[in-house]
Amino acid sequence: KQDDTINSVSMFLEINKSKSKLKLGVTLLCNDKFTCDASVGANFEIKW
Repeated sequence: KQDDTINSVSMFLEINKSKSKLKLGVTLLCNDKFTCDASVGANFEIKW
């Protein structure tokens, strides 16, 4: 029986200014062998 626990941590940051919006997202995937994969996403919008 293989027992690999995978921990997933997600953090999202949203910054709203008057004409622009910035969204940052970080997802961290870790298993019990202390190896982690991180994925970072950014989304930036400007309204005119």
